[in-house]
Amino acid sequence: MYKVINGKLVLPDGIRENMDLYIEGNRISAVVPHNILPADAEKDGPVAELDAENCYVSPGFIDIHSDYIENVLSPRPNMMMDMASSFLECDKILCGHGITTMFHSISFCENAVWELKPVRKTENAEKLVTLIRNSEKDGCFIRHKFHARLEVTSVHDEPLVRKLLEQNQVDLLSFMDHTPGQGQYRDLETARTKMQEYGKVSGRQEFQQYLESLKNEQRLSLEQLSGLTRLAEQHHLAVSSHDDDTPQKVDLVQQLGATVTEFPITEEVAAYAKSRGMYTLAGAPNVLLGGSHCGNLNAAEAIIHKNIDMLCSDYHPAALLHAVFIMAEKYKQDLGQMFNLITINPARAVRIDRDFGSIEKGKVADLVIISRRHDGIPFIKKVIVDGTIAADYTIRTGNRER
Repeated sequence: MYKVINGKLVLPDGIRENMDLYIEGNRISAVVPHNILPADAEKDGPVAELDAENCYVSPGFIDIHSDYIENVLSPRPNMMMDMASSFLECDKILCGHGITTMFHSISFCENAVWELKPVRKTENAEKLVTLIRNSEKDGCFIRHKFHARLEVTSVHDEPLVRKLLEQNQVDLLSFMDHTPGQGQYRDLETARTKMQEYGKVSGRQEFQQYLESLKNEQRLSLEQLSGLTRLAEQHHLAVSSHDDDTPQKVDLVQQLGATVTEFPITEEVAAYAKSRGMYTLAGAPNVLLGGSHCGNLNAAEAIIHKNIDMLCSDYHPAALLHAVFIMAEKYKQDLGQMFNLITINPARAVRIDRDFGSIEKGKVADLVIISRRHDGIPFIKKVIVDGTIAADYTIRTGNRER
């Protein structure tokens, strides 16, 4: 047993000072006022201390949507690095950003219109799923989960996703549709520009020909999607929808069994999903950039209006930490509530909140100790996973260390 002292604890009811956090094994055994000794604290001798040095002590960050692993595996188009060693490097990077539970968003969309990185080929996606499932026994700094993203036009991938669900290999299921004219690319001019950037079309004429070809495109049926959500529910998994752009789309995906809407296109859609009892997710990079790179929902505004419940890193792991402090300092939101966007709220959405997401007695001791640089920029000082220090950082400034 040991205790964390002198920290600003991010607790469910707010940020509290003069509290001690006791850890026994991999669980939180007590959260008590400073110098109040829990009954069993010294049963095995004196309790060791970890001094948080007046830093914030937050629950470990829970990231339920990120394809960052793709950037590590495929740092350049049409190339793949070694998968096993890249996965280990990604594990270290994520730990350094305070992410203690990562839901890797692995896409099954081999016939995608947009950029198809090598890692998104079905056989490579399967290999990556195997690495995720074996990560605990292979040894990693953090825990890794599998978020299966199925493009509704990838009809040939449906049997594989079904098999993975049946084998209890999936931790979160989502459906996405990147067809131009709706969702993320509902504006056709934006879609055409993006397709030209990716080299998929050469100009307006070829783009129009592509739109015509969509009339004959195969898509997963509502019956197939509903069947997958029923399988997910049998394994107590959450199901999410991607880029919902109308209230009617929200109604449809909810009827199919979705409980989370990822990246709602407008704040009106996000508000409607909230009114229907769904969880809403936005990207933390949206907060850092001051808005959507596609001209869609402004995450900061939606958070202020309480229409967004959660943030994910999407493609930039550092964004989670910085978005929380930006929301508190630039937009004057309560800091403790902003931490909820990346801790307990996503834990609830993906149904792991019994063990993760908050600093409470009995929960797994996943913690992040956060300091501030001289210019106010927050940085991760220590990361604790399963009660053990997984990362410990010292900033060097001249001859001083802190």
